[in-house]
Amino acid sequence: MNFSGLTAGEILVSLKRLGVDIRLNGENLRLKAPTDVLTPALQAELKARKPEIIRFLRDRPPMSDTERQAVDGWLESIHELEPEWNEAQAWAKAIELLETSRRGREKRLQEATALYRKQGWVRIFSSYLGRSIYLVRDSRVEVPDSSLPVYTESEIQAIKGFSREELLTLYEAKSIFGEEFLEARSTDEKN
Repeated sequence: MNFSGLTAGEILVSLKRLGVDIRLNGENLRLKAPTDVLTPALQAELKARKPEIIRFLRDRPPMSDTERQAVDGWLESIHELEPEWNEAQAWAKAIELLETSRRGREKRLQEATALYRKQGWVRIFSSYLGRSIYLVRDSRVEVPDSSLPVYTESEIQAIKGFSREELLTLYEAKSIFGEEFLEARSTDEKN
């Protein structure tokens, strides 16, 4: 693969399409890639462009992993939809989309918090579980849709640190039995 003529951002988009994930680790790049993709030629190309890629990654605004994935996806889409745009234009648009997303998320969080304080419950969609749930102050709070699992504040505290698989199992159990659990331990804690 030849990256001559490509900017650091375009290199990262190209690598993302190949399944390569590059992250900054101090002054080094950490790569996660399928073994058949990371050829000696690609490694040499990345080594030659390493300072430029590090500078690009370091200059990005701080983002969560989810936000970084969204921005990477937006950059890829922007490059496909607007191939004549340069890296700065594409990056500016992606950051604009990120800021719009953040403002919307902050507003939804404020609204959900106000509802929770007022009525003692809030229905949310858990992107981690991929399902809707209720968060309630305590087990005495009634919710409008009894078909969805209900989690109390104390339950949420008890399940911190659980893996996604453990949370999905708990979700299914609560969907079937609808009860509050009194104690919960991660499988890691049991061993």
